Amino acid sequence: MRCPRCGRYARAQRGAGKEIVSVCTYCGEINLSSYKSIEKTGRSFDYLKMILISATIILASVSALLYLRSNQRNDLIADLEKNLIGLNAQYTKLINDYVILLNNSETLQEYYENTRSNYDELQIMYQDLRQEYSDLQGFQSDRTQENAELMEQISKLNLEKEVIQKELDDTLSSKSMFIDNNSSYPIPPGGNTTILYDIDYAGYIEVNFTSTTDIYIWIGSPVSEDAYYFRFPAFPRTAFNGTFSVPVSNAVFLFIENTDVEASGVVIITIKYTY
Repeated sequence: MRCPRCGRYARAQRGAGKEIVSVCTYCGEINLSSYKSIEKTGRSFDYLKMILISATIILASVSALLYLRSNQRNDLIADLEKNLIGLNAQYTKLINDYVILLNNSETLQEYYENTRSNYDELQIMYQDLRQEYSDLQGFQSDRTQENAELMEQISKLNLEKEVIQKELDDTLSSKSMFIDNNSSYPIPPGGNTTILYDIDYAGYIEVNFTSTTDIYIWIGSPVSEDAYYFRFPAFPRTAFNGTFSVPVSNAVFLFIENTDVEASGVVIITIKYTY
């Protein structure tokens, strides 16, 4: 058999009270009945000890868990307090930002009202300027029409200027000659004489005369169908001398009348022809 205490092989024998005894080399004699009672008690004690150990382990685990939970709660509380401080700071900042935004909103409202007022004034100014612009367009249109008319008149005046300039140039560059120079023409009392001159180009003559008696002179031309078209001096006067100019074309003749019926006269004539 085996030793109930150490589990080694032992010898079994009966004791004095006929109980079975285990004889072990290491443990000695062991009464199996007494050992079983002791073993039973020991087992109960071991069971109780295991229960206590288990309870202790459970309590330690619960304590550790509670300690861990307590630390977690403390950390959570610390985080919550930290977050609360941060939230308070954010709340304070939000309040300050709200106040700033409220002030800015009032400033913007005032700026908007001023801008709206300025816009209304600018709108009125724009309408006035638009009306002035329309008036100026009408004025410009009228001025454009007047300018066109003025330009047309200027063009006509330029044409007239060119014609006059040409005539002036022609006049300035004209040529002259004496067709009669200090010639004497006797005229009987109450008589007359006619002097004919051939002229190649249209122009004018300048007549200078002196007479011993009162006379008057008529100028005629075939162009005027032999009719007289100029008298010097003007009717009914007469003259002893004088100078006059008259336009001529082609042939021209001078009719000289002696108004003195008692005396003969002598007329001295100088004629300058310009063409």
